[in-house]
Amino acid sequence: MPPRHVAERTGRTEVQDYITGRLGDAQATLVLDDTQVIKKGTRSVGVAHQHCGATGDVRNCQVMVMLIYAAEAGHTFYDRRLYLPAAWAGDAERRHDAGVPEEITFATDPQLGIAMLETALAWGLPFAWLAADADYGKDPALRAFTTPCPTCSPCR
Repeated sequence: MPPRHVAERTGRTEVQDYITGRLGDAQATLVLDDTQVIKKGTRSVGVAHQHCGATGDVRNCQVMVMLIYAAEAGHTFYDRRLYLPAAWAGDAERRHDAGVPEEITFATDPQLGIAMLETALAWGLPFAWLAADADYGKDPALRAFTTPCPTCSPCR
């Protein structure tokens, strides 16, 4: 079995090939959103007492930020990142016990979204629109990242 990072890269490549071959559309929309999974324990990576959109309150859960590709021909997940709360990011023993790689650091949901958008842009993913809810829309860094500029190649 290949190392996890190799398997994830291979899986993303397969998704990219699927998008190119079946869904690729210059007018497609990327949807940036998150989902939560309610958890009872404390050992699952990233689990913490935090806002859970599934229930509308604060619960013990994991949060995953997702980037979804939606085109006229269909839709698919493009990328996803597990949110690692600050308490997890700063606890070396807990991270080690759970197998969290050292290069994974604390990042907000919008920061994770920016990282996924950077990957999509670097790959040349064809799209025209980005949709997200107000929690992402109120983030100044994400808004700045998605504001067209006259000098960068993706915006021209």
